[in-house]
Amino acid sequence: MTAYEPPFDVILFDIGGVLVELSGVPQMREWAQIASDDELWRRWLTSPSVRQFETGLATADEFAAAICREFALPLDGAAFLAAFAAWPSRVFPGAHDLLAALAARHRLAAFSNNNSVHWERISRDMGLGEYFSATFLSHEIGLI
Repeated sequence: MTAYEPPFDVILFDIGGVLVELSGVPQMREWAQIASDDELWRRWLTSPSVRQFETGLATADEFAAAICREFALPLDGAAFLAAFAAWPSRVFPGAHDLLAALAARHRLAAFSNNNSVHWERISRDMGLGEYFSATFLSHEIGLI
């Protein structure tokens, strides 16, 4: 009898919106007084502050201060950072079971635009880091 050999080497996962729910959009829209999710995402994804932080070129404190200035937020960097850390709000139901089942037979990796604050919460507090044999995270590889 031959051992099962999958037709691929690795299963690659994104994190935000795939395995983990991100809940910061309504809060950020309210703080920044932005009318729509689309407009917030446009500004967020093109933000120099976000790009620097998510590629590992700024510390969490530098990012928080810069984003508060850039979006004219009504709070200071420390308060923003405390709220921002909780934006990955939960692991989607069934994600742990799925990853555990897949990891028993396949090599799993993560490839995600991420940052050090969220990755610490996702990998350690939410327990997802243990499933991946390799991670390719924007804040570690310097690319977004």
